Amino acid sequence: MPDTPRAWRTVLDKIEADLVSGSLHPGDRLPGERQLAAELGVGRSSVREAIRVLDAMGLVQTNVGSGPQAGAIIVARPDGGMSMLMRLQVAATGFAVDDIVSSRVLLETAVVASLASRFAPPGSLIGLPIIGARAAHDHYFGQVIAQATRQEPALLRLPGEADGTEGSGTANPRSPESDPTPAPTPTPTPETLLADAERILDRMDAATDAATFLSLDTRFHLRLAEAAGNQVISATMSGLRGAVESYVTEGIPAFPDWPATAARLQREHRDVIASIRAGDQPLATRLIRRHIEDYFSDISLHRSEPPLPDPAAAPATSQTNR
Repeated sequence: MPDTPRAWRTVLDKIEADLVSGSLHPGDRLPGERQLAAELGVGRSSVREAIRVLDAMGLVQTNVGSGPQAGAIIVARPDGGMSMLMRLQVAATGFAVDDIVSSRVLLETAVVASLASRFAPPGSLIGLPIIGARAAHDHYFGQVIAQATRQEPALLRLPGEADGTEGSGTANPRSPESDPTPAPTPTPTPETLLADAERILDRMDAATDAATFLSLDTRFHLRLAEAAGNQVISATMSGLRGAVESYVTEGIPAFPDWPATAARLQREHRDVIASIRAGDQPLATRLIRRHIEDYFSDISLHRSEPPLPDPAAAPATSQTNR
């Protein structure tokens, strides 16, 4: 069947519509190449092209063979594709580094504010910004419920359910011995992810070169975003950091004493973590803002950013070619 120009977009539109409607879910296998081609009236080459695009974007994983995992499988967390698209968009558009840095500040101040709200002491809901109020609410009432159930465990039991203590004569139906179903893998909590971020800082202390340090620095900041629980912010931050990666790497010579710079950055990182654990949102946001802005300010002192082209100065012929 002959293909029309951009026929593969028809395939992408179909897959997008099925995802939005719930006909397709993460982990599902896409319909076969022949089925999609016949259903949409396009050539099989267009179906293959669409799947290659989705694969490059990180939205599907393709496997050869004939087993249950063969074909194109929709990935569970396609944030890698969003990060890649963000990097490409930034590179193609030529955004100023200052704009990218200010965007990072907006995102990362939101991240640390949200995290700090989760560690805020009970009763400190008044005056919290919107981004952290819900988290603080959940944290507070979670503590109330936990305290109540420690004092009165029966509050968590259903009517007629035994407590499962030794000598009761009745097995606890929720105990591992009576339930052969394996326990699901626990979802990482903000606490476990924050602890992981601290372990990354420990590895940064041992880094012997700037490139390794900066690679771990990226992982540290992204782990904070993951701990805040917002996948969109995580993916956007990943894309923004990737967009200025070469700028940051080339700026390493701007620091004549890199070990001293690394030590300062580590102090700032640990101060941010401490303010989060203290539940101090204003301090956490102030520290992360200063941390990001000061670093890029230091780089820019020793290098000049090429100016963006002025659209008003474009040759007149460009108007006729649009």
